[in-house]
Amino acid sequence: MIQKKLLVPAAAVVILAAGYFGLCAYASKQAEKRLDDFVYDNHLNDSLSWASVSSSPFGGKVVIKGVEFGNGKSGGVHADTVTLTDLINSDSRSRVRLEAAGIQASDGSLQSLKNLGAMASMMGAGFMGMNGFGPLLSSGRNQLKPFDLTLFLDLDDDATRATGETFVDMPDLFTFSASYRMDNVKDLHRTVNDLQRGSRTDAYAVLGGAAQGLQGAFARAELSELKVSFQDKGMVKRSALLQQRYATPLDPLAGSADKQRQAWFETSLDNWQKNCESGMRQNAPMLSDGCELMVKLFKGKNDGIQLSIDPKDPVRVMDLMSVFGGGNSRRVLERLNPEVSSL
Repeated sequence: MIQKKLLVPAAAVVILAAGYFGLCAYASKQAEKRLDDFVYDNHLNDSLSWASVSSSPFGGKVVIKGVEFGNGKSGGVHADTVTLTDLINSDSRSRVRLEAAGIQASDGSLQSLKNLGAMASMMGAGFMGMNGFGPLLSSGRNQLKPFDLTLFLDLDDDATRATGETFVDMPDLFTFSASYRMDNVKDLHRTVNDLQRGSRTDAYAVLGGAAQGLQGAFARAELSELKVSFQDKGMVKRSALLQQRYATPLDPLAGSADKQRQAWFETSLDNWQKNCESGMRQNAPMLSDGCELMVKLFKGKNDGIQLSIDPKDPVRVMDLMSVFGGGNSRRVLERLNPEVSSL
């Protein structure tokens, strides 16, 4: 009798486990089918592949392993795993969090990112003249370690809101994060879906409609929140040392080379700070503190820098173009209420 009492719950556990893993297998097949459809619909058959796809029973989490994107050595990107969570895809809303781990990128795929090394080359050492990934080269490295990337996007037409996050963690270089929220965004989810459906037939035929749709979506959109941060993990420190070692004009009769390098480095940073603050006072006085914080970053007195925007008055997204286009940028910046701080 006791044996039967023990066997019944044990059998129930086995049945439940079998059902659970059966649901997982079914969900995984459904997830891979949707991924196949996505690849086909977006003409990615020759540039996107994967080793396996698994999914939780109710589709809340999808894990894709061995992802290959691009054209091999000329521009390929590999990721050990790509995990999708927070999935919503309805008529009025789309939301997804993508976490890619163990990303390895070829030299060709990093060409478009080489300008990110401008920060490390602000004193004109000339490293940016080299090909490849700017931050890597400017900090004395010739190989990029596998890195992680997180992207989050939520387009909610009912709430007329768009939010997003980006996080990049590059070992021995830096971490970068950004988050934002926009309100009064009109039908952006629908516009994006229309673009995707249009691309299945003739991509060129929808370009005009795409521009019009996006312009309508952002016509009255307002930037409600923005936070951007950069944290050094060795790139800036090594760049500063390289600047001193190879870019210092030495005088054989002026004594210690190390002292000359340190003095030149300090003078270069002081001059850069003065020029930076002079420009900021004229165009963006609320950001002038950022000049000093940047210098402290290169001197190793802080680990990073952060820009936060929390507008006290509405700021239209379309008006942000004046910040980069030479218009009334000071008025827009005042409404953005930016704040720069160190990490």
